[in-house]
Amino acid sequence: MKRRFLIENLIKFLVPMMIPLITLGLFSSILVNTTLRKEITNNNTLTLSQVRNSTELIFNELDGLSINYSLNASFVVSIKNILSGGGTDYEHTLMQKNLLDIINTNFNTKPYIHSIYVYYENSNSNMLVSGYGVARIDNYPDKDWFHRYLEKDSLPETYIEVRNVKSYDFEKAGTPCISIYKKLYSPGISEADGMIVMNIRQNFVQNLLSTETGQSTPSIFLLNNNSIIAHSKNCPADYLNIDFHSFSPAGTNPSTFYLNNGEYICTQIASDKYDIQYISVSETDKLFHLSRSLSQIVVTLLIISFSLGCILSLFFTYKNCKQIDAIVNLLNRAEMGKLLSIPSKKTNTYEYIEQKIIKSFLENQYLQEQFAAKKYQLASLELIALQTQINPHFLFNTLKSIFWKTVSLTESQNDASKMIEHLSSILQYSLSSPKETVTLSEELENTEDYIEIQKMRKRDRFDVIWQYSDEILNFKVVKLLFQPLIENSLSHGFFNSTQKGIIKIKIFYQNNNLFIHVIDNGCGISKENLKTLYESFHAESDRDPFTAHIGLVNTYKRIKLIFGEQAEFKILSRPGKGTAIQIRIPVDTEC
Repeated sequence: MKRRFLIENLIKFLVPMMIPLITLGLFSSILVNTTLRKEITNNNTLTLSQVRNSTELIFNELDGLSINYSLNASFVVSIKNILSGGGTDYEHTLMQKNLLDIINTNFNTKPYIHSIYVYYENSNSNMLVSGYGVARIDNYPDKDWFHRYLEKDSLPETYIEVRNVKSYDFEKAGTPCISIYKKLYSPGISEADGMIVMNIRQNFVQNLLSTETGQSTPSIFLLNNNSIIAHSKNCPADYLNIDFHSFSPAGTNPSTFYLNNGEYICTQIASDKYDIQYISVSETDKLFHLSRSLSQIVVTLLIISFSLGCILSLFFTYKNCKQIDAIVNLLNRAEMGKLLSIPSKKTNTYEYIEQKIIKSFLENQYLQEQFAAKKYQLASLELIALQTQINPHFLFNTLKSIFWKTVSLTESQNDASKMIEHLSSILQYSLSSPKETVTLSEELENTEDYIEIQKMRKRDRFDVIWQYSDEILNFKVVKLLFQPLIENSLSHGFFNSTQKGIIKIKIFYQNNNLFIHVIDNGCGISKENLKTLYESFHAESDRDPFTAHIGLVNTYKRIKLIFGEQAEFKILSRPGKGTAIQIRIPVDTEC
């Protein structure tokens, strides 16, 4: 028995303590990792966007230079003249100086520009070099760029590559530069006949990429055709061997890869103008220290909880076994016929309290069931009582009319027999087994019988106009809903009217509610009578002082009884204009 209690107590204490901690630990770890990855991605994307704006601001310098060469015909002619060596007079020398000043303005004011070349096809193979002037391509130390011009037909409008640029013959390696080539077109010519080259110092761009943003500063790369053209200076050497081509393309979710047993996150964005990808690489080990700390805390709490649960289980096992022994001893004393003493306040009263609670619960449940049954019976009796209040004067007047009709007609089919037929349908519908609700279709069919009888009685002095769609015919409504409303219009609205009465009944469905509007062009109801009528709606007894509209009171109470407070019943009236009754009842769309 002690073993069973120990197992139960272990389950009782360990499960409630361990499961929330495990769930909280897993949820927190997942949430923290997800949030960190999202934050890292957002930060890296923002950093890359800033880098893209800064670097492309540099690259776009070429556009400002090339616009003169594409749009200004006299400017292009002047350059071609200078490159062709045409003229040595003062005007020619001055023009050459002005052109060089335009190029050298950018060269001298922008420290990141190493050099600028301008070339148009000419018989002397000359080019214009910033800070130098006119130079022959064959004699100038940097000739590699001219191979790109010869391949211009297979190159895009703007081409980028990394190369070592030599400005002097004695330079051994040259200066690492990012060269941007842009084709030039003479005005009126569709094929490129020139090229402008801007050599940007790679070291300047790499310094721009190396801005520290904190402990988790990512390594940033600029790729052109999957080749690295620049990278931040904090980039480890191993990163240069990463195959970025295999990662997710720019604009998609960041890629995760492993290098030297470490996990890394790679984020990419693309340039809108150049064939360049901006890539950041972050090491997750430096970023997810919070997640690891949280996991260590959860493991520590699990160990503490397990130990505490074991201690509590042992304690309560001992206590329960002791209580059971006391109960067994008490039963043994009762079986032996010995006197049982009333337990003191210090004695365990768990079983006694449990029995009292169960007894009280059963008695309370029984009383609730009895109360519910009484309430249901009361509601049913009230519903039946309300249904029996349907205007008996109508039945009396109808029978009297039928009597006088049968006196004046023959035994063949006539108005009297029709009235009897309609009245029979109404009586069968009204006096059948009581139902709280019927379908709208059944209620409309019964209402038509009532209208036909009233038309015969009133000699067609009124018309009823229906507006509804077939889709709502299966919705549930109160039984005998329309008859009291129409009778109210006939008895009170058209009582002293000489014009033909019109009753318009509009039924429509909207927002899980069925709306019923009954509008007549009768004499209307005064404000005083309308106030008294509303007061009778809430009277405790049906014998209210405003008995002339007992049909409306009856209908209001039946709607509230069946559909509850969600239902609405409004009366709008203006003396001499007419009366409108607006009803809203909730409907079940599955019926």
